[in-house]
Amino acid sequence: MRQAIYNKLNGDTELAAILTGGLFYRQGISRDKTPEAFDAYGDLKPCAVLAMGTLAPRTEQGMADLFFKVYFYQQTGYDQIDLAIERTYDLLHEQQVTASNGFCYEILHANDLGDSEDPALLMPMNFSRFRAVLLRRV
Repeated sequence: MRQAIYNKLNGDTELAAILTGGLFYRQGISRDKTPEAFDAYGDLKPCAVLAMGTLAPRTEQGMADLFFKVYFYQQTGYDQIDLAIERTYDLLHEQQVTASNGFCYEILHANDLGDSEDPALLMPMNFSRFRAVLLRRV
């Protein structure tokens, strides 16, 4: 499911224009791990990280809820973060994706963190949390 969600986000030209530093899988943003997220002066470009979370079975046979977050970062302020959050919402909320390990009936937006700061980078950060309702192949 991770790859299907990533592809949906990464394939959008409008979101790519906002997230000039890129979209990554669950990993920390750093100059070593994600050098493309930084400009020639070492400043962080607007970027995001897709982080898969808990997979919780439902009472219905073969159904599950998959929770995931998209973290957004930028060097200063929240203007690009805010634009990226809105575009990500448009791309994912009430949408479906299909993956090799299951079918997603619907992705639902759960909440946004609000203006915060990444404790390691000491830079603006926010996240959007989503819940994907899945039919798992058994």
